[in-house]
Amino acid sequence: MRARLLILAAATTTMVVVAFLIPLALMVRNLAKQNALNEGLRQSQAVVAGLQAIGSVDDPKALEAVVDPPGQPANPITSSVVMPDLKTWIGAVPPDPFSASLTLAAGTPTVGEQSQQVNVSYNGGLEIWNPLNLNNKTVVVRTFVPASKVRHGVNADIAILIAVGLGMLAVAMLVADRLAQRTARPVVALASTANRLSAGELSARAPIAGPREVIEVGVALNRL
Repeated sequence: MRARLLILAAATTTMVVVAFLIPLALMVRNLAKQNALNEGLRQSQAVVAGLQAIGSVDDPKALEAVVDPPGQPANPITSSVVMPDLKTWIGAVPPDPFSASLTLAAGTPTVGEQSQQVNVSYNGGLEIWNPLNLNNKTVVVRTFVPASKVRHGVNADIAILIAVGLGMLAVAMLVADRLAQRTARPVVALASTANRLSAGELSARAPIAGPREVIEVGVALNRL
């Protein structure tokens, strides 16, 4: 009886913990992805603002200084600019310099200095493509957020959630064990009293304790 109560408690608690852990894990992953995207967007907008300040594509050194400012600390998020010919790159050349995302971004309409972003997934990370009209010429800013940044802290947070879930399960099992003991002890006492009566010890009496149903059985046994 005690073992069955423990199994029931373990199964019920496990279902509740899993029902909470899965949505929380997905939320943690999505939150990390959104934070990484926000960082990429900030860097992309900083490059766009620098290019707008230059206002021309005629000075590659000035463009390179905007894309990769000297003296800046190492950053896993990288940016580069493809020139209007869609072949010449300023900054780090991506592994897919002629990807469909570049063509899509280059074909995105620009109105004056305003541009529309194209956000896509790539290699486990994120690509942010920003077309920009400079002196009637369209350049495209590519900012890449690597997978390590997208998943930053996710594993640690999920490990914490799992640890909390296991802790909840342990506490639930401890409480269930105590309740099982309180339930099983009067039943064992009833069985002991019945055995004593069957052995001829007619003065044996069952203790009146435990749940209401067990008390009723004890009272009925004593009336025999």
